[in-house]
Amino acid sequence: MAEIVKKEGGVLALYQGITPSLLGSALSWGSYFMMYEIAKSKLSSLSNRTTLGALDHLACATFSGVFTQFFCNPIFVIKTRMQLQTFGGNSNYRGIFRASCLSFPSSFSCF
Repeated sequence: MAEIVKKEGGVLALYQGITPSLLGSALSWGSYFMMYEIAKSKLSSLSNRTTLGALDHLACATFSGVFTQFFCNPIFVIKTRMQLQTFGGNSNYRGIFRASCLSFPSSFSCF
């Protein structure tokens, strides 16, 4: 393990991509729970019920998960690109802002 760490760029290489990882985790969990609560609230008000059943909770969780993946996936793409590049050397993704500027045009060109 120590040989691999030394070869790949030292201890700092282990933390490459940690900023987008932390940002992505915080945003994804926060948006998931926010959308889950909004979906439960809307569903209970539309159905005029105070308690929701298991299928209602499943539907709200599914909606929240889809929304979260759509919203937060670009952050995890940046995280993966930052982690896969060689540490030190000539790297395209030196920070989250630069990586965003380089990733978004190429990622969204397929739409």
